[in-house]
Amino acid sequence: MLLSRPINQRLLVFTGLYVTGFGLLFVAVLSATYPVFTTLGVKILLGGILLSVISLLATRSVPSVDHKTIVIGGTVAILVLWLPVALFGYSTEMRGERYWWLGDDAMISMRYARQLAAGNGLVWNPGERVEGYTNFLWTLYMALIHRLPIPLSKTSLAVMLTNIVLAVATVPALVRLTRALGGSMTVTALVVAGFVLNRNEMYWATAGFETALLTLLFVFAAYRVTEEARTHTPKPLTAFVIAAVALVRADALLLSGLLYGLWLPANGRQKRVWLYAILSLLVVAASLVFRYAYYGDWLPNTAYLKTYNWDNRYESGLRYLLSFMGQYGVVIACAGVGAWVSRRTANRYWLLTLAVFAGYVVYAGGDVFEEFRFFLPVIPVLVALALVGIQHLQQSTTIKTGLSILCLVSLPLLVPGYSDLLSPRNAEIGNLDIALRLREQTPATSRIADTWAGVVPYFSERYAIDLLGKADAYIAHLKPFPGAMAPGHNKFDYTYSLTTYHPDYVVSFFSLPPDEDFLHRTSWGDAAFRGQLYFNDTFREYCLPHPVFPGTWRAVFRCQWE
Repeated sequence: MLLSRPINQRLLVFTGLYVTGFGLLFVAVLSATYPVFTTLGVKILLGGILLSVISLLATRSVPSVDHKTIVIGGTVAILVLWLPVALFGYSTEMRGERYWWLGDDAMISMRYARQLAAGNGLVWNPGERVEGYTNFLWTLYMALIHRLPIPLSKTSLAVMLTNIVLAVATVPALVRLTRALGGSMTVTALVVAGFVLNRNEMYWATAGFETALLTLLFVFAAYRVTEEARTHTPKPLTAFVIAAVALVRADALLLSGLLYGLWLPANGRQKRVWLYAILSLLVVAASLVFRYAYYGDWLPNTAYLKTYNWDNRYESGLRYLLSFMGQYGVVIACAGVGAWVSRRTANRYWLLTLAVFAGYVVYAGGDVFEEFRFFLPVIPVLVALALVGIQHLQQSTTIKTGLSILCLVSLPLLVPGYSDLLSPRNAEIGNLDIALRLREQTPATSRIADTWAGVVPYFSERYAIDLLGKADAYIAHLKPFPGAMAPGHNKFDYTYSLTTYHPDYVVSFFSLPPDEDFLHRTSWGDAAFRGQLYFNDTFREYCLPHPVFPGTWRAVFRCQWE
């Protein structure tokens, strides 16, 4: 039972109904005149509905839910809400066939995976060993997808469906973690709701990134570490799950270290725990040795691209962290207070873990993309700490119920804006069109240069030149363009790329006829890579005079080098 006193139950029922009515009025009246208030109005409405439902259930003495009910509910919610986005938000009919694609950076990994499946090695272009991906384990899985008898148009769908399965598997892991942290069944149900309704989690999972796998492994490892720290019964599986976290994404090595940091001291008196740890770390060490032996470097090329030789990295990372704190401020505050009040060592350790990881994100310079991709694996743990922490507050049930609901509605939720996710973006449809035109109308030996290194290089099936350096070590080690603060998009040298690789075709970031005023405005700052190509002397001499595919949303130019 969430509520114990009838007066509290009746009070919260009427309060919930009142807030619901206010939210409806807010959305109906103010959002029509001031669209900026739409999100706030919808969250008020959701908060009122949630408060009313919880209060009514308590008033009617509905029995508490169990593990199975929560898992089934979370699974159904993911299938109903996430699956349609994967099916319709990243696909379109073209050339009489339905094509699916992933987020553009995920398509970079897909290109590496296809090259590996074809026998060319884990490379961007055959014969060129540059590690332009950071998700080793996920890329290997993508290679397995490419070994199946699946047409090129459907490989991305297989990856997205895998992520739906991984998200479903995260639900029972999150249930066990919340219970291990001391959460009640009601709190556990709210934590699962916070996961399945979280826009950030759904956005990256349905875009085909490795985040769903990383989140599952981190949540599952956090549960096992928390439980084994309490029972002092370490298992070898725990050590290898911790090691697997580091293999999913290169920067997740820190998360693995933090997981070991609780697991080992809690069980360190048992000799076998060190054996488990050493054996699992040998797997991580083997991946590092492979990287150095295969690519000639201990770090991925993208690590240099996004962090090396960049004076403003910390400023960019701090902006990213502050943006995250702005979205998750209520949850962070509740987690902090709750962990302190609960006096549970594991809860305090996990809060410290999240703080250390946040410091690393600042050090790494943050991320250029929205929806907080770097924080996704730790967000479910943060929400669980917050709601469990509220449960341990020495406050009335009414106050704790209100704080729990406030935490949930303060999250970036699927609504409003969910309907927009069900339709593919015009830019991505345009990139697919360009890729298919290049595949159909250019020689197989053609070289294609582009700043979007995902959809066009993958579906065109041509030699590809990434003008922003994810697969180019020279570009990755440059200093960023003056004033550019977007990690992974602030380093380029178009003269070098064009004269070194002599692309047959260049895909620009502008359409025809060019808007020179707009191109001037996008030649500086974070968007400098867009406009600078148009004004580059080499491009203007050899490529700009020879446009092809004039009807596409980004112009394509044939370069005449002789």
